[in-house]
Amino acid sequence: MLANSLFVNLIRVDDGFTMLDSVKNQKKTLYSDEHLTIRQLIHQVFTIIRNDEDFGIVFPTAVSNVEFFMPQDSLDEKDFI
Repeated sequence: MLANSLFVNLIRVDDGFTMLDSVKNQKKTLYSDEHLTIRQLIHQVFTIIRNDEDFGIVFPTAVSNVEFFMPQDSLDEKDFI
């Protein structure tokens, strides 16, 4: 539950920075350091999820929060094991 919550909040923060980038300058990423940090944190969350004994439950729950952003085949469980 904690990993899922962290993941959702990181996605929301990253979306916020993306929106700010779009409003300020559509051709330049002004928050590249922040985006990089968020990507690193998301990687850490998925490392925790991958090592969780309830991976089969936690992973689908976390991915369901963003599956509408990505093609289904890019979120296959086998890619994270």
